[in-house]
Amino acid sequence: MAQILPYHGNPNFLQMPVNTVQYQAALVRAMRAIKVPVVHGIEIGLGWGASAQAFLENFPEAKLFSHDVNDWLPAKKVLEEKYPHRFKYMNAGDSAMWANNMCQWLYIDGDHTKEGVLRDIEAYFPRLCPGGVLCFDDYYEPSCPEVKEALNEWMTKTNIPLTEAGGPTGVMYWVKT
Repeated sequence: MAQILPYHGNPNFLQMPVNTVQYQAALVRAMRAIKVPVVHGIEIGLGWGASAQAFLENFPEAKLFSHDVNDWLPAKKVLEEKYPHRFKYMNAGDSAMWANNMCQWLYIDGDHTKEGVLRDIEAYFPRLCPGGVLCFDDYYEPSCPEVKEALNEWMTKTNIPLTEAGGPTGVMYWVKT
């Protein structure tokens, strides 16, 4: 897999309030757990663009569909320019537009309420193929305690093991069987 280096073409891109290198390294550890060839990824929450960049750099043939409620994010323009045929931004996605088992990477970092996290998991988890990875951030982030509550509830309900990938705020993932 490629090494992740911050893209500095835009002064607002990757200006995360956490260590970007550590964050992307944790995402790459989670990506290495994918057990099938990667063709598509779905990302819920574009934010700073670091997770999208990590995916696109590590899977140079794959396409990423990124959903967010904010279409003004600086990362959107940078990623569209850098990956014009591989990055597709969609404002507030609808999970029904995707076929079941169509993606190998599913990154959920959108609504950080317990209800929002559980809603996104329920809506998008069927889109993930067996051998694909479902990944989250902010498990240990003190300002987002409901993320941890939601993930623990989902893990208990489904008996799917949660693996820690690290990072400054707690990147966690599951491999779908």
